[in-house]
Amino acid sequence: MHVAQNIHATGVIIACSRQLTTLLACCCRRKRFIASLLKQAGDDCILLAVRGCDAAQEALCLMLEWRLLPNEEARLQIVNALESTESGKERYAALCQRQKNLQELVSEFVNRFDAKNPPPLCAFFLSFFFLY
Repeated sequence: MHVAQNIHATGVIIACSRQLTTLLACCCRRKRFIASLLKQAGDDCILLAVRGCDAAQEALCLMLEWRLLPNEEARLQIVNALESTESGKERYAALCQRQKNLQELVSEFVNRFDAKNPPPLCAFFLSFFFLY
């Protein structure tokens, strides 16, 4: 009986993985969908990511990138899940590199201006959003 339960559970995981892959590949790679996924199936997504599901790992990275997590504990749980597999480590490292590059770009842009030559209003809002 235990073997049958494992086979069924594996089948469910594969089906969920395929569905998530299909959804992220079409029109559901949006902040609203990922926030909904976090709220309704966040733990399931973490389980899929730990088992090597690329789509689940991508969804977790989007949750981190878009700052959708409610607290630091949830963020650390997702980082740990991503770092538990080689592919998750690579995705998380790529996310960290993108964020670092963006912070450097915004910082460089903001540092070009001084009190006599203030940045355009859009630069002010960008620097506020990315640096804080």
